[in-house]
Amino acid sequence: MSTNRVIWPKVLLLNNLKNYFIIFLITFPLLGQARNGDYSQDSYTFKKAVKQYNIGNYEGADKILNNISSSEKYYFKEEIDLLSMRVKYRLNDYRSSKEIGKSLLQDHPSGEYSTDVLITLGDIFIAEGLYNAAFRTYLKSYKKNDNKQYKKNIVRRIFLSLQMGISPSIPEELLSIEIDPDLIQILLLAKVHTELQVGQPTKAVNSLSQINVKDLSKINRDYYLKLEDKLYSNTRGRAFVGVVLPLTGKDSKIG
Repeated sequence: MSTNRVIWPKVLLLNNLKNYFIIFLITFPLLGQARNGDYSQDSYTFKKAVKQYNIGNYEGADKILNNISSSEKYYFKEEIDLLSMRVKYRLNDYRSSKEIGKSLLQDHPSGEYSTDVLITLGDIFIAEGLYNAAFRTYLKSYKKNDNKQYKKNIVRRIFLSLQMGISPSIPEELLSIEIDPDLIQILLLAKVHTELQVGQPTKAVNSLSQINVKDLSKINRDYYLKLEDKLYSNTRGRAFVGVVLPLTGKDSKIG
């Protein structure tokens, strides 16, 4: 079930008070709820914007972010920009969200929130029907993150973009230059998926045989088994894949 919460890195640098403050605000539920539209001047804070986002009041969060103090903008600029990007996405203002994301990546190419930015961009591409772009963007975010839970959520997104439909040439194209063992396994799963979709079960069998099941994570192994079942239950004619993952609602795209 979606929590509508901003996902932030779980690594807590205890020698960085700013990071501790930010992660505390967003990781733990905030007590109480401000009435929608009831904003005094001291309500225009990053903390209040996060609170409004977490309860699903995206218009309220947007209003606060647009009126936030210059001092908070200075101290929490990257975090505020990321939250603004998420808010614009939730308000279906994809153009503004992408502009903020592009600026974040330009200003902080190796920033601690670069993975979050890429994930949000991938979510926007899904919403816009640009599934090839979403697939590539999720793969980039996967490469940038070492957190296992984060990677699990990103893999869900990768599989979602596969279900939406990507070009069959992309997995093979990326496999020709990929060296990361985990990504190679994911790309092989994607290759099997697309080969089944275009009715090439023989090629799919060959691609499936290249995957070492013992090396797969649980989520990848589950997808492998579903593809294997679909493959061997469709030995004749054109094969279509309809793999259902436990993802519901708009936040299904963000894990």
